Amino acid sequence: MDGSQGIRFFMVEFPQLFRKYILYFCITFLVLISSIFISYMAVQKKPEIYSTFVAPQISQGRTPYSSKEELKRTLEEGRKSKMDALGFFATYLFTHNTWVGFLTFALGVFFGLTTLYLLFQNGAMLGAMSYAFHTKGLALDWWAWILPHGITEFLAILICSTAGLILGHALIQSGPYGRMYELKEKGKDAGKLVMGTILLFLIAGLIEGFFRQSHAPKEVRYLLALATFVWWVYYFGYCGRGLSQ
Repeated sequence: MDGSQGIRFFMVEFPQLFRKYILYFCITFLVLISSIFISYMAVQKKPEIYSTFVAPQISQGRTPYSSKEELKRTLEEGRKSKMDALGFFATYLFTHNTWVGFLTFALGVFFGLTTLYLLFQNGAMLGAMSYAFHTKGLALDWWAWILPHGITEFLAILICSTAGLILGHALIQSGPYGRMYELKEKGKDAGKLVMGTILLFLIAGLIEGFFRQSHAPKEVRYLLALATFVWWVYYFGYCGRGLSQ
């Protein structure tokens, strides 16, 4: 893929494919939102089950039993890191998040069920951790820390999950030309959707690795989150309309 083909793919074909499979995307979005809500309410009712949703190596001391000062300190860690350390962190996040996204796609071969489970698991982790911060009065700080990169990151994961559902559905519904033909054709579209998320994961990794660790005030963080949200709504809603793939 040369430069002109790459530009056309990202400005025309990728958003068109997103709109083509918007129903699948809506399903993944509902699963994510439901998992966040369910885990939040579950931990609110029984804080002792927090570790069911968030493994100790991920929580790193961020639990409902942590003090407000301890939780706030975790949001401020890394702000004194040097630029080269932040660059390494951004690279790590890009690699890790891309791996998670690609995994949700690949697991679609199990009829999409494993894709939905992994997506639910990620959402449940976010919901449980959100409760830990909300209950200590740190909701604004928490979401100012999450949303600037999280909007792009979770959008990419949702698109990868959408691609996984496309594969799963192709395996279930064979169509007039047979299951293998359906899988081949739908697999092409699914693969292109996943390929498009590489750019989103890169953007999310850069924001998370550099901006999230900065001293930017909450107002600036929320403005960045709003800007990314508006941009992606415009991009996936309008780019490529009226043009052929």
